[in-house]
Order: sequence, then C-alpha cells, then structure tokens
Amino acid sequence: MNTQVRRWWVSLDGKVDGPRSQAYILMGLQSGQLPIGVQVCPEGDTEWKQAVDCPEFVTSSPAASTLPPLPPPQAHYHNTRTNDRLVTNARLPAMANAICIFTVVLLPLYWVLGSIISVATVEESNAGLAEFLYGLLIRGPVSLATTILLVIAGLRLRDLRSSAVRLIKIGFLIDFALVAVSFLVALPIVLFVAANDPAPPAQTTGAAVLLTVIQAFAGFAALAFEIAAFIWLSKNTSRLPLDQSR
Repeated sequence: MNTQVRRWWVSLDGKVDGPRSQAYILMGLQSGQLPIGVQVCPEGDTEWKQAVDCPEFVTSSPAASTLPPLPPPQAHYHNTRTNDRLVTNARLPAMANAICIFTVVLLPLYWVLGSIISVATVEESNAGLAEFLYGLLIRGPVSLATTILLVIAGLRLRDLRSSAVRLIKIGFLIDFALVAVSFLVALPIVLFVAANDPAPPAQTTGAAVLLTVIQAFAGFAALAFEIAAFIWLSKNTSRLPLDQSR
C-alpha cells in the first residue's frame, strides 16, 4: 500500500488531529509520541479503531523516520474540521448521526404533531378542561423548551462539540420526568374528572381516535429511542471525535 495515499484521523485524549498519512502515524508510534492504543479512523470512514488493531500500523515504515515530529493534535483541529452536511457529520458513528436527526428534525415535527392533535381532540374529551389546562400550563411549555434545548444540542453534536452530550442527556432526562409526571399525576386527575363528570360521555369520532393512536405510537417510539440513545451516549461518549474545548 502507498503510505502517502491513505490518510487517517487520529483521536488522542478526546482531541482529533488530521487527516495524517500512514507513515506519519507510524513515526509517532515508533517514537512514543503516540500510544499504541491511539484511536484512528481512515479518511472518509466513520469507524474508529485502536492503531494496534489495524494491519497498516503493525509493521514499521522506512519513510517514517524522515518526517518531522508530530505537533499537538489541537493545533490542527479547527483548521481541518469541515462538514458540509446540514444535520449529520461523516466523522460521527451511525448512532450519533441518528441522534442528530432525531433531535434536530424528528423531535420538532413530533412536537408540532402532538400540539395539533391535542387541540383537535381536546373538545371531544369529558375531561377536556383539566386536560387542556395541564397541556397549556405544564406539558406544553416544558416540552417546547426541552425540544428547543435538544435541537441546539443536536446541532452541537453535528459540529463535534463536547458540550452537546451533556445537553442531550439533560433534555432526555427532562422528557423522562415529563412522561413520569403525565402517568403518575396528570393521568389520574384526568380519569377522576372524567369519572365524576355528570355530562354524558362524549362521542369520539373515528378521526379523533386515529389521531390519538398516531400520537401515542409516535410518543412511545420517541421515548424508546431516547432511552436507547441515553444508554448509548453513556457508554460511547469517550469514543466520539469531540472537541473537548467546546
């Protein structure tokens, strides 16, 4: 293989350098400037591996001895960090890009859909007033603020900012708490009001039922993804090519 053709990203102590030639990295490994367990990723790829697990870095390279010493990785990071994608980043793994798409695109759409459905169906509920007040005063403002927070966090993750992970986790935790409050507090209140309402049961239309089912399905799907994403971030944050200074 021509060592000057294939180039590699290098992740060291949470900072990303590169792309560098294979010979350049070999020199760093041989001189001790790079640890054998340093994370590397071929240019154009998204999978990070330890250098020791890559056949390209098992043998030495004669050309490596002629290269100058490696500068600190952070010196080149801001000049080489490029991304022409609106929502995702080619240097992020698939799950991280899925989190970007979920927080920046799908979550705002779900919030708009939920708001429309809530307004369209609240008049057909026996507990309409209580449900409307809960949505207007508690669930609506909190979910809107959380959605905005997660959109910002998703854009930060796309830009490889380390602060993104913390913001995403905070947003997900708020969502979890909102769901818990809805089931433990709001739902019993709504059921109590509906059971003690002297008015005859409301006639629910087929369209209202369909919209409610769609909202429920989307809500459970979103919650399941948030749980999976929260667990994944807790286990894999250190492997992401994030700029720890931002």
